[in-house]
Amino acid sequence: MSCTFCAVLVLFSLMNVHTLPEFPSPVHD
Repeated sequence: MSCTFCAVLVLFSLMNVHTLPEFPSPVHD
């Protein structure tokens, strides 16, 4: 059984954590 959901959750978590502190970074870029 592949843990696709786990990978998605981890990806989402990483993206969320990287989007919270760096919000004006990607927008300004």
